[in-house]
Amino acid sequence: MKNNYEYKQQKQRLINYIKNGEKKENNFKIGLEIEHFILERDDLSAVPYFGDRGIETILRGLTGGDWEEVYEGDYLLGLKGKTGNISLEPGGQIEFSSFPYNDITSIGEVYRDFLERLKPILSYYKMVLVNTGYQPVSRISDIPLLPKKRYKYMYDYFKDKGRYAHHMMKGTASIQVNLDYHDEEDYNKKIRVASYLAPLVYTYFDNAPFFEGSIRHKGNVRFRIWDNCDNERCGLVKGVFRSSYSYCNYAEYILNTPAIITTVDGDLIYSGKKKVREIFDPVSSDDKQIAHFLSMVFPDVRIKNHLEIRTGDSLPFSYSLAYIAFWKGLLYDHENLSLLAEELDELSAIEKNQQREIIKNQGLEGFFNGITVLDKMKELTSMASQGLPEKEKQFLQPLNGMLNKGLNPRLRCLSSVGNAKKEALSWCLLK
Repeated sequence: MKNNYEYKQQKQRLINYIKNGEKKENNFKIGLEIEHFILERDDLSAVPYFGDRGIETILRGLTGGDWEEVYEGDYLLGLKGKTGNISLEPGGQIEFSSFPYNDITSIGEVYRDFLERLKPILSYYKMVLVNTGYQPVSRISDIPLLPKKRYKYMYDYFKDKGRYAHHMMKGTASIQVNLDYHDEEDYNKKIRVASYLAPLVYTYFDNAPFFEGSIRHKGNVRFRIWDNCDNERCGLVKGVFRSSYSYCNYAEYILNTPAIITTVDGDLIYSGKKKVREIFDPVSSDDKQIAHFLSMVFPDVRIKNHLEIRTGDSLPFSYSLAYIAFWKGLLYDHENLSLLAEELDELSAIEKNQQREIIKNQGLEGFFNGITVLDKMKELTSMASQGLPEKEKQFLQPLNGMLNKGLNPRLRCLSSVGNAKKEALSWCLLK
């Protein structure tokens, strides 16, 4: 156990790291991280990592040119590029992470380029890429774990945690938006507002019509999975709704969470239930070690040297850009951000927690701050449009179209499920 002096040093080291992420407002950027399933074209079953027609083979088909291969031992597990990186999740999900850009158009261009490169490879192997929140056919027991040390340690650690921890690792696919903050006050508003809107976003951007091979008539698969994964590191960060929530509070959250894994001379070491404060040396540790500790928690909204919003299911191309526009218009506009922070502060802590549980259980039938989920989403989308530059308002059109029909992605899929899963997911398949 570290003494008080060492604990203060640890906190200050983490605070400094978060503070160093501050950006000037005129240089705010936005980043996209989005996961995809690679499935067999005929039956939509999961393509495993191993084998002549495995995910590693697909990844190898992308190599060359401006992509640098990333290996762990003999296994190809990622690619580094000039506009973004490609990595693999525990169940073989392919994630594209764009570098941060000032505008949504640039993100769309680099993301489209990645998809275009995949098309001929998938066509050759008779596979499809699908943007949906959960594996539509294969059960997680049928999906081998990726041969990556980090994932093996996490999988073992989660065995005695929440009932859906392994489902999270191997069965889900998400969309994540990364945003900048100017100073501690701006950080405070953004992490609190994004956390406040989390249950609404889980529910409205729910794109998981199937779960473990069966139709999921009750929504909020992603919401339920993360709330039944590991309460110490997932879901809502304790105390985040306090008006005084600070860099120090988040640093304390990290220090008092089990690390699972630490790094020694660049090698990953299993540390199990030891908390970060028990193993973190604030003097000798470099920024890479700190980044690792920050990456080992998975709340709705996470802080590294930027803000990560982690509550959306993977969405098709135009809807993923709408998702980015939604968050940019709300959190990068001063008036919108302040209005939502004031709205949040008008609710008691009990009301906020009750609201979260009601929406998780009632889905689109629930109420958010007194109005239906759909009506609140319409209100927020209108606010987002007002907060965007004129040239970026167009990106919200797919979202507006779905809202006007009273649908969310899951319901759009289920409206066609009578014609089989492939038809239900046709709008989520890379064309």
